[in-house]
Amino acid sequence: MRVRKWFVLVPFMALAVALLAATAGARTTASTTSLVFGTASDPVVLDGPLVSDGESLRPIDQIFEGLVSLKPGSTRLTPSLATL
Repeated sequence: MRVRKWFVLVPFMALAVALLAATAGARTTASTTSLVFGTASDPVVLDGPLVSDGESLRPIDQIFEGLVSLKPGSTRLTPSLATL
């Protein structure tokens, strides 16, 4: 009877240890001065004229605002930072 208890208890203990180990590494705290930005991969370059991939374009679009932009759904230019 005693051996049977161990066969039942050991898998549960192993599962508990595995769950604790998995969640221990995920606990991080970000300070109020941190910016956490998640992407599929790292940007290759953050210089606008040299961009050739989408992962670099995403943060560039969020950091820099252009003088003009495209009207949604068309190819017409609209002012962004520029004024009429």
